[in-house]
Amino acid sequence: MSQHLHCYTKYLLSSLILVALFFFVGYNSPIAAETGLNSSLDSTILAIDVAGNNDVSTETILKAVTNVRLGETWNAEKINKDIQAIQRLGYFLNVEAKGEPFLGGLKLVFHVTENPLFKGFEFRGLTVVDPKYLSSLFTQKQGETINLAKIQKDLSDIIPRCQEEKGYMLVFRDIHLGSDGKVTLTLAEVKLRKITITGLFRTKEIVVRRELTIKEGEVLNVNNIRDDYQKIARLGLFQGINPMIQPTEIPDWVDLVLEFTETEKVGQLNFGLGYSPSSGDITGNAKIAHPNLWGMARAASINFEFGEEIQNFYLEYYDPWFFPNQISLRSRIYYDSRQNREYFSDSGDIGENLVDTFDQTKTGFDITLGKPIAKNLVLNTSLNIQRVKSRNWSDLDMDKSGDGNQEYWNNSIGLSLVNDNRLFDKNTMVVTGGNRNYINASLYGLFDSAYDYTTYTAETAHYYTPWDKGPTFAIRAKGGMMDGEVPRIEGYELGGPTTLRGYKDSFIKDDKLLLINAEARYYLPKQDNIELVVFYDYGSVDWKNYFSSYGVGFRYNIPMLGQIRIDYGWNGEGDSPEFHFFIGEMF
Repeated sequence: MSQHLHCYTKYLLSSLILVALFFFVGYNSPIAAETGLNSSLDSTILAIDVAGNNDVSTETILKAVTNVRLGETWNAEKINKDIQAIQRLGYFLNVEAKGEPFLGGLKLVFHVTENPLFKGFEFRGLTVVDPKYLSSLFTQKQGETINLAKIQKDLSDIIPRCQEEKGYMLVFRDIHLGSDGKVTLTLAEVKLRKITITGLFRTKEIVVRRELTIKEGEVLNVNNIRDDYQKIARLGLFQGINPMIQPTEIPDWVDLVLEFTETEKVGQLNFGLGYSPSSGDITGNAKIAHPNLWGMARAASINFEFGEEIQNFYLEYYDPWFFPNQISLRSRIYYDSRQNREYFSDSGDIGENLVDTFDQTKTGFDITLGKPIAKNLVLNTSLNIQRVKSRNWSDLDMDKSGDGNQEYWNNSIGLSLVNDNRLFDKNTMVVTGGNRNYINASLYGLFDSAYDYTTYTAETAHYYTPWDKGPTFAIRAKGGMMDGEVPRIEGYELGGPTTLRGYKDSFIKDDKLLLINAEARYYLPKQDNIELVVFYDYGSVDWKNYFSSYGVGFRYNIPMLGQIRIDYGWNGEGDSPEFHFFIGEMF
């Protein structure tokens, strides 16, 4: 897009310069020698002088006289060129040349009328650009003789600067110098005449248009084009977006063409695999999803996770515009069953074998409504209804009922804020910059729930690409805590492909969380579908004992499926390395 903006800026500047040249050449046409002197006069010029100047020095004016030479005969053509050169200095309302007798020859005298002293700018034609902002960019100072050449040069710099800093494109119309020292500049703010969307064949045009903040018929802000482009990229439906600004026959109106390349993925069939060489445990997961139902950016998915001691099922649906005014809906139904879960009892320390084991099943559903409340900021409210069963405790004292089985409600309401400022490469749709931030508070204990407690979670992820075609550095920090009557089997978990690589899944759990993941991601040249990664993970679930791991990874984008992620990690405990197979980036 920057190339198209550069071309259009160049077009505007060219128009400005042409108008400015017309102004300085045509404004007060130079007057050739008066007092009867003309091009046929054959007198010799013996001196050159200036009259009428008060603030502008004679030396400054005479430096502009480069055509006429002492000792030459009177030449009206050369004199006119020097009159134009003096006028191009910008200080004068009028410039005339007269010849006076001098020592048997002629003295050439340039009579000048200076511009008034500068008292300020007045702007016409502005509706959104702040006149005070534009005034602050000019170098013309109060109380000095107005220099129209300086103002013209400043204006040629200010127009692209305004576009770069504020996002608004300006067209020069007219300049008027008042006798009171006020300079009136008439400018036009470039408006958007028409938006054309091309390249869509699955996605409906309304999906794109409802995300746009720019409107036809309004003053165009190119920063809003960039913001809208990034917002559309976050939908995950396109593998390329190319915005193009096109000039029209009217200088202060442009058209915008949004050219899309839709992703090859119609639906998704994803799967993952985890393997621990130390224990021989193998876990798998599968996902069937459609990210763009009916071409309306609605998503539905079915997730399975399976293993010798785990069986999970999740059915999820998401609609970004379920209600008017961009209110989104996310709903989920789930069944989560795990056997022989380990819990470190109060008498045991991490790393020892003093653990309790139990089987656990969670069933329920949750609903989340989201509403944008500011730029890139969404407020979410959620309701979770959950039934929990725990049984087969190895330590029966852990169970309230005393018989090794327990069943209770664990319902909650939540409130969260999501601030998504990630920046995507327009050709590959890979995250190359920006950040994403998330905070959440969930209150448990509603509707006959057995436990009253609150969870607080915060997460931030940042992305940096300091060099063109270089690696992207990504870092995520996540923290959380639980407060109140927390069920002993609940807590933050670490271990596995989504938290702490190099450890087996959910190898530890407690009521606090600190997690840091750092990655260097590098796409191979001319191989946009292959990515190499090195990573370092660090975390704790009690803020006392910390665990770390490091490793390497490989990413491969498969058409119709998405990105396959393979990570191989070593942990800081010296255990055997862990192999993780998953779909999509960790964050």
